[in-house]
Amino acid sequence: MAVTGQTAAQVDVSQRLYDALLPFGLVVVGISLILLTLVFRSILVPITAALGYVLSVGAAFGVVAAVFRWGWASSLMGLNEPGPVISFMPIIVMGVLFGLAMDYQVFLVSSMRARFVHEGDAQRAVNAGFVDSARVVTAAAVIMVSVFAAFVPHGAVYIKPIALGLAVGVFVDAFLVRMTLIPAVMRLLGARAWWLPAWLDRRLPVLDIEGESLHRRLALAAARGGTAPAAVLARDLSRSDGAGTVYAGVDLDAPRAAMVVVRGGSGAGKTALLLTLAGRMTPSAGRLEVNGHLLPDAATAVRREVSLTEIAGVNDLDPLLTVADHVDERLATTTWHPWVSGRDRTEALRRLDTLAAAAAAARPDAHLTATLEPRLRVRELTAIQRWVLALGLALVGDPAILVTDDVDALPSAADRVAAWSLLASLSRDRVVTVIASCHDLPHDVEALDGIPMRVVDLGAGRTGPAWALTGPTELDPADPWPTRPTP
Repeated sequence: MAVTGQTAAQVDVSQRLYDALLPFGLVVVGISLILLTLVFRSILVPITAALGYVLSVGAAFGVVAAVFRWGWASSLMGLNEPGPVISFMPIIVMGVLFGLAMDYQVFLVSSMRARFVHEGDAQRAVNAGFVDSARVVTAAAVIMVSVFAAFVPHGAVYIKPIALGLAVGVFVDAFLVRMTLIPAVMRLLGARAWWLPAWLDRRLPVLDIEGESLHRRLALAAARGGTAPAAVLARDLSRSDGAGTVYAGVDLDAPRAAMVVVRGGSGAGKTALLLTLAGRMTPSAGRLEVNGHLLPDAATAVRREVSLTEIAGVNDLDPLLTVADHVDERLATTTWHPWVSGRDRTEALRRLDTLAAAAAAARPDAHLTATLEPRLRVRELTAIQRWVLALGLALVGDPAILVTDDVDALPSAADRVAAWSLLASLSRDRVVTVIASCHDLPHDVEALDGIPMRVVDLGAGRTGPAWALTGPTELDPADPWPTRPTP
């Protein structure tokens, strides 16, 4: 600075900004694509919005270059001669114009999508959505253009290019891009404008800015007629992957404190169905309500109220950790402070011992003691001890629904009967609703008294039948899912 003065510093800053301009533009456009895809659940709508933004920025830069570099209409701008443009101008114009352009896009297109979702007519949705929002966008754009344009004739020399660029950019974006080009393109695209690949739709979070889930919840509550929601209510539930159908046509109506048994052979989709009912996996088709929450809209709430025991490949227990370590790890997820209360740990270990004692009492010949030693590592536990540990960990936090997979995996018949007896006691005592899977359900479990039983039969696997059969229901047999048009 002492040798070269401000000129060298300004040259360096200008070069840094010039080098950052393209990455900055790519980040801005890339983020807009991601956010608009989440909001509108479409591929083509975000692409047209981003291309429209690029056109608006190009128009703003073009007018600024024509006036301040080439001297076009410079006298109208209060300029005696063309001059340099401040190096910050492109970054500022791109940033501010991006915010305004996306505002206008959301104003207009969200109205169109809401009409399309509720009416299903893509062409009419564009017309009606435009009429609903055009006045708001027009008023907002006129205000912003007027504010920016006021700085052009009387602003400072370094403010004039920024003000002109923003005024032109907002005018072009609002009136030529958002309210002319975008509606025209969407009219040409029709229903294709709202296309989204099924695999991407299942993986994107549901923002629901149109209130679709609210309409579904209100319709469900009206159909239920004031009765308490079931633990699980599924209609024609299906899931597919790249290899084909995982499960299909599952109907389930299970009251609270019931036992739901998903039965099927290897490859029948039992684990996938359990994860779907637990809110950890999204179905490809069908309707699902878990503990009064509609999925996938309320997947977060379902995950809080549905707990998983150990499922291979999903939440495996660490064989090197002790029983006490796993208890501490599980308790840490239920509290906001960075330590685990000794009282909570003692209570959790006591409940583990209670479960172990109950299972041991049910089948004395099972490989299970009446207590679980906290210092034992998981790899030192027998299969039934590890299963009881996973069950106890899942019950931490008092979930409403407990999900356990493949009870048949326990090696001995005594262990399996002890596990089923323990699960039945949880349902009988109305502790939780139990959802369990198996290959074959023991006859003594089928004949349990006092427990509402629901059996979902997935068949022999992908090569067998793909339908489901449920047991008798104690709920209102009327279909609680009202028929409504789906776009």
